[in-house]
Amino acid sequence: MLTLLRRISCPVFPFLSPFLLHRTRTTASSSSPVVPPPVAVFWDLDNKPPNTIPPYDAAVRLRLALSSLGPIRFAVAYANSHTFRHVPAPVRTARAARRAFDRLEDSGAVPPPSEPYICRVCGRNFYIHSKLLNHFKIHEREHTKRLRRLDSATGSRYVRLKAQLNFKMEKYRKVARDILVPRVGYGLREELQRAGVSVRIVGDLPETADRALREHMVETMDRGRLGA
Repeated sequence: MLTLLRRISCPVFPFLSPFLLHRTRTTASSSSPVVPPPVAVFWDLDNKPPNTIPPYDAAVRLRLALSSLGPIRFAVAYANSHTFRHVPAPVRTARAARRAFDRLEDSGAVPPPSEPYICRVCGRNFYIHSKLLNHFKIHEREHTKRLRRLDSATGSRYVRLKAQLNFKMEKYRKVARDILVPRVGYGLREELQRAGVSVRIVGDLPETADRALREHMVETMDRGRLGA
């Protein structure tokens, strides 16, 4: 086995600067089938978050691009807390445009849409976006009650209750991602985790994320997590 470690630069994702760690498998005979080596992705998010496309899409595309090198064993991203509080300029612009259009709708300055705004939790239709947002607060309260019920349950009751509520809770989460504006940041951590990327938050001192990332790489190689 030959361990390769390098910083990759992908023209498709110019905002990304992850490290790629994988092992090149050598074979004793040229006739032996070549088994793709496992791949580990280490993503330094500090000062390099995906600003140009949604985080979920960025992570999925990155995994797909790197999977051509071999099966991805795991993907991990490091960043300080400021990175998750930051809101990129394109996201701020889109939010401001949405608020401005909502005000025009509320005042009647623009005609109602040809297709209604649909609540994908319960199916109700609305012709003013702000009314959909107000309506969705009902589902927020319902979701909060479910979480409280789960928090108060223990043992077998918790297992049964979670199985009972899981469908409604997952449905709410999927819809909420498109309707609600995160109170902090723009949902970077949650979207990366949804795409299968483990997220680790480090201290806010300079280069902390870079050091933690490199230490994780060394540990991965020392423990042989990518094969012998």
